[in-house]
Amino acid sequence: MLRVFLSAFFLVEVVQTSIGETFGDYTYSVTNNGVAIEGYSGTDTTLVIPGEINGLPVTQISGYAISERTNLQTVSIYASGDLLVKSRAFSNCAHLRSVTMEAGGNLTLEDIPFFESNNNALILRLGVFSINSAGNITAGGGITVYNLPGIRWNNLFYCRVEDHIEISGYDGSGTPAIIPATISSLPVTGIKFCAFNGAHNLPSLSIPDSVTNIGNGAFAGCSGLTSLTIPNSVTTIGSSAFNGCSGLTSLTIPNSVTTIGSSAFAGCSGLASLTIPNSVTTIGSSAFAGCSGLTSL
Repeated sequence: MLRVFLSAFFLVEVVQTSIGETFGDYTYSVTNNGVAIEGYSGTDTTLVIPGEINGLPVTQISGYAISERTNLQTVSIYASGDLLVKSRAFSNCAHLRSVTMEAGGNLTLEDIPFFESNNNALILRLGVFSINSAGNITAGGGITVYNLPGIRWNNLFYCRVEDHIEISGYDGSGTPAIIPATISSLPVTGIKFCAFNGAHNLPSLSIPDSVTNIGNGAFAGCSGLTSLTIPNSVTTIGSSAFNGCSGLTSLTIPNSVTTIGSSAFAGCSGLASLTIPNSVTTIGSSAFAGCSGLTSL
């Protein structure tokens, strides 16, 4: 670290950063006395990411650092201090099945760290951790097993979040999606971020009255969906939740809903009628933009 004196009155601290260093198959950068993994070029099926490099702790796995590693099946890292796993850190690792992470400090996962890494069950074993933006999951103590994108349930995937279940994916088979009210005796309370995103061949959908939250982009691009009943338990419809569902012709929003996110129904060009109850207190920007067929509201 350099200290640069500009005058008698000002002290400016310049942090030295080293970018593009290599350590075995890894590319990394050094900043603030820590190491960020920036890339990996190996072909291992089992990867143990070092907790320190050249005497400095690994504090971050950057976006796309471990990407396009089609041989990779198992990853583990044990960090001595804080560890941040950035969005899309493990991108397009098609056969990744197990990830174990522990940190001596705070362990934080940005949204979608395993972007398009697989369509099957990915077991994620974590110590004390948080997941922001995508899941808002927090937990602590010991090793907790979570599943992202999830364990298969018929044509769906789900993950356990503490004492409840959230639907996290759809297998794209073109068969109707019937979401159960409970899985393994735990209530299904949410549909996660982009769970059905782009499933244009989804013909029909059943949502139980245990669900309270429909996440951002949950059904975006499901253009084959022609009818939908939102149960009288849902309180929040996330941003872009039904964006581009051009096949929907009518929709009734139940009086349990209080929040409709931005662009929630944007591009639903087939929607001819819509009922919004008095319970709704917040409607985001462009919530119904592009609903060209809407004649009554």
